Amino acid sequence: MRSCCGAGSWLSQRPGHLTPASLLTSQLETLEELQSDESGLMIESTGGIDATVERIRKLLVLSAVN
Repeated sequence: MRSCCGAGSWLSQRPGHLTPASLLTSQLETLEELQSDESGLMIESTGGIDATVERIRKLLVLSAVN
């Protein structure tokens, strides 16, 4: 599982929203890679919100076509 760079910083800036930043590491450590029979998308979240949203839109269009 790849690390989530900057997520702790982002999470700590949102008090009262989501999981406490102190739990992020343990949550990421329990994640498992998708198996071949499971569907899902891996999204690179670099380049800001607009770039990330555009990547998600393109992946959703591609997955709907296939």
